[in-house]
Amino acid sequence: MARLARFASTLLKPQNKSLVSSLAGSAFRAGAFSTLTKQSVVPEQSVLPHKLPTDPSHTSKWQYEGKSPMELIAEVPPIAVDSRIAECYGGENPSLGHPVEYIILDDTSADFPAVCKYCGLRFFRDHH
Repeated sequence: MARLARFASTLLKPQNKSLVSSLAGSAFRAGAFSTLTKQSVVPEQSVLPHKLPTDPSHTSKWQYEGKSPMELIAEVPPIAVDSRIAECYGGENPSLGHPVEYIILDDTSADFPAVCKYCGLRFFRDHH
């Protein structure tokens, strides 16, 4: 608090008037403020959209039969793979999925599968 008071008093000294005006001028030239009025200065980030992410219609469009995508992917059982490396495309049709991800399945089991970072499908190495 004391440092802030010293800084403010330094800026208010008459010999620092040009420093203060150049700092303020550079802030305005850089576009730091979108609106300048005599009453207030409003930063661009404070303008809120007309719909917030908490709006029920925003989240309901991602639900299928009342379940979120995470709940749906959790219902898919882990996939057993015979090899040491699994490749995940996000589904049976590679053109509709995500970029291929190669997942190393060392130290995995049905109880502790490896998870695809794109779609959440789980894989484990099936030791016969």
